[in-house]
Amino acid sequence: MKFKFTKQFVLSLAFLLASAVAFAQLRTPVEIANEHVQSQYAAWGLTAQDVDGMTVSDQYTDPTTGISRVFFIQRHQGIPVYNAIQNISISKDGKVFHVGRRFVPNLASKVNTTVPVLDAEAAVVKLMQHLQIPYAPLRPIGQNDQGDFVFEKGNIAKQDIKARLSYQQYGSVVLLSWDISLAPTHSSDMWSARVDAVTGDLLDQVNWTVYCKVDGSAFAHTDKDCEATANHNHEAVTTSFNMAADGTYNVWPWPIESPKHGPRSMVIDPHDLTASPYGWHDTNGAAGPEYTITRGNNVHAYEDSGDTDASIDNEPDGGASLVFDFPYDALAEPVTFTNAAIVNLFYWNNIMHDLSYSYGMTESAGAFQAHNYGNGGAGNDFVNAEGQDGGGTNNANFSTPPDGGNGRMQMYLWSAGSAGEVFNVDEPASVAGPYPSSQPATGWGTGAYATMAGVTADVVIVEDALANDLFSDACEEIINAADLVDQDCIDRPWRL
Repeated sequence: MKFKFTKQFVLSLAFLLASAVAFAQLRTPVEIANEHVQSQYAAWGLTAQDVDGMTVSDQYTDPTTGISRVFFIQRHQGIPVYNAIQNISISKDGKVFHVGRRFVPNLASKVNTTVPVLDAEAAVVKLMQHLQIPYAPLRPIGQNDQGDFVFEKGNIAKQDIKARLSYQQYGSVVLLSWDISLAPTHSSDMWSARVDAVTGDLLDQVNWTVYCKVDGSAFAHTDKDCEATANHNHEAVTTSFNMAADGTYNVWPWPIESPKHGPRSMVIDPHDLTASPYGWHDTNGAAGPEYTITRGNNVHAYEDSGDTDASIDNEPDGGASLVFDFPYDALAEPVTFTNAAIVNLFYWNNIMHDLSYSYGMTESAGAFQAHNYGNGGAGNDFVNAEGQDGGGTNNANFSTPPDGGNGRMQMYLWSAGSAGEVFNVDEPASVAGPYPSSQPATGWGTGAYATMAGVTADVVIVEDALANDLFSDACEEIINAADLVDQDCIDRPWRL
């Protein structure tokens, strides 16, 4: 059988296709997503009751790809089920191409109750007990627009404490609980926890703070090839997207990740015009910077050596011309180049913001920004970046609360030797290479002092006179080297 396509038929077909596309475009992403759920829930093993009470928890359209994402949260009699999310991805021509399914099947038959025994305050106290936070009276503020019961932070937390009724899936049952957010003082943790609203038991907890720590507790030989600086050198890159002067920064520019990987250099106007259209020092979406210090729309970078989690108004100031050029000396103590460190921290947080923006982390998708320029999402949630933080040592952490809450980056100082490669064996070849090490608690001993300039000398592994000693700690008479007269006793044995 043969078909003959006339010009009139082709035009009619084209018209129908165009009409279909136009119809799809007339429907909102939420309508398209809802229709898809309603047509597919049975195939997913859900009941009509499982999806009838769902509400939109978030939705946005990526301006670059045109992809829309709609997030539904499952509810039972109006109470949300924690993390029971159905996310629908829709192409710009109105087609669903991905579904993430986390609804609880047969939800109504699994819930235990709709009436809490414990109120919000009692649940927060239970969480405080679990976290071993000393009891202190809670002062209620009231309920916010999201339905959270809010309590003053007082001396308990760094931010006001919030609690809302929620369901928590717990094995084969779904238990009524209080969903609590609590960031304890004297800690970098930000806890998101579910406390049973009947028994007060802790059902679930998630730390919104991610830690990266190197404690230097183990001695290990590292691969010399991997650690060689030559393998990490990059050509200095100066990005310049903007013709209007907005800032000059003396930093280790992208992609140079540290002083070990390349030199510092001056970068001029490195902000991306799409991600940061008014520059890095704007906060109101109008021409001209609101700050001449290391603060702006995406990040507020400051020194926090006192571990107060707040600025003490000593940020580096670039002046009216926004030139941030401060000295750095690798052989000096960190306190002498705090300004250089904070400028570098400000630069890199902004770079991460601008690069992430181009990959979809826009305002409506939860970008950290003070002002969202009318692009959706919750504002006033810029990153607080704390340099030379006094709350820890050796590496960093980052806290990511929900959209609308400020991200927090804490960058610590490194203990002596914790970064590794301060102890290097030159020979014999069988053991040659860098070894992570640290200075003993009582020092290196009389006559020996390690400096940034480096000390090179022969090393002798001592044997002392205590025959049953597991490790030679030089606390007894040295029997294998009569010419070693310094026998300072150290607190812990050394092992190589």
